Amino acid sequence: MQLWDALRCPKSGQSGPRLQGFTGAMTTQHTHEVAAGTRAGGPDEVHAVPAAQLKQVVHPVDDVRAAVAFYGAVLGLPTRFVDGDRYAALDAGTSTLAVAADTEDVACVAAAAFKVDDVDAFTERVLSAGGRVIHAPTDGPHERRVVVSDPWDNRVIAYAAL
Repeated sequence: MQLWDALRCPKSGQSGPRLQGFTGAMTTQHTHEVAAGTRAGGPDEVHAVPAAQLKQVVHPVDDVRAAVAFYGAVLGLPTRFVDGDRYAALDAGTSTLAVAADTEDVACVAAAAFKVDDVDAFTERVLSAGGRVIHAPTDGPHERRVVVSDPWDNRVIAYAAL
């Protein structure tokens, strides 16, 4: 099985739009060229942008303390911190599993959260690439953030420290 076969939709068996027609294996060289924005050609050409870092996945919950206990018991994740009844961060290695109450559930569904250099520039790139803004850039208690969706309606949170 090639790398791209794992990205097929289990219901339809089809690749996403950017993968349709892809028949070759992606080599390490291709991966580095794409990541560096130096792979040339066609509609899938990648332009260099500041690299975002996947920092957390946020799960909406109605009881933060119960969720901390659940994920601690089930996955063995140690607690990084609990911010009252609104938010908690659990240590998932190089990233965080965050659990958020209604007041902090900015995406309304489970969503990956990426740390970026500039929230407003990120938002412009999303719009230019065919995504949409779900919640406009705003300053939260600790960071500036935006909630966007990709063209397939997957939610992404992007944030930068204030």
